[in-house]
Amino acid sequence: MSKLPGQSIAEAGRAGRLPFTAEFFNSIAEQVEAILRRVWALEQPPHIRGKVMISASGHGVLTDYNYGASLLGPYTVLDYYALTVGYANGKSLVHDYPEAEHTFPADRIVFTHTDPMLQNTLISDDGRVCGLVDWENAGWFPMEYQWQLLRSMHLHNKEPYMQAWSRLQVSDETRAASALFAKIRAATPF
Repeated sequence: MSKLPGQSIAEAGRAGRLPFTAEFFNSIAEQVEAILRRVWALEQPPHIRGKVMISASGHGVLTDYNYGASLLGPYTVLDYYALTVGYANGKSLVHDYPEAEHTFPADRIVFTHTDPMLQNTLISDDGRVCGLVDWENAGWFPMEYQWQLLRSMHLHNKEPYMQAWSRLQVSDETRAASALFAKIRAATPF
C-alpha cells in the first residue's frame, strides 16, 4: 500500500482552499465519473457471473464495520434485492412483484465503489481528481445500486455535488430497476 498524493475534498474544503461552486462540483463529478466508467467496464469473471455482493477476492462484501463487520453475499440479483427490502428470498419477491424476475437481472452488474463521498475523493493542489480511496467494501453490484449511491444525499456530500450526479446517464435497464426498487421500498416497512 502506498500513500496517494493530494488531499480529500472534505479536508481541502475545511481549510478554505476550494471554491465550492456548482462549476467546481460538476468538474469533480465528471472526473470521478471518468474513473468509475473505467471500473464499470471491467468484466465480471465467468465463475461469479450473475452474482452480486461479491468482493474482488470472490467472497462476500464486508458490511459496514460500524455495525459489526461481517461478510454478506454472494447472492443472486433477485435474492440481493429481496433481502434488501426484507423478503426471505428472490422467489418470494417475484411472487409479489412478478416484473422483478426480468427487470432486476436485466440491469448490468458492475464493480462498484460503495462509498463515493467527498472525503474519499482526493484532489491535487490545482483541484484535479488524483485518486479515490476507501475501497474496502467495493464489489460487484447492480448498476442501479451504484447510481443510487451517487445520487443520494449523504452527510459528507454537498448539494451541488449531488445535483451534478443527478445528470449521470444510465441505461434504460438501470432506470427500470431503480423505479421498481423504489416502488418496492415504498411498499415495505424496511
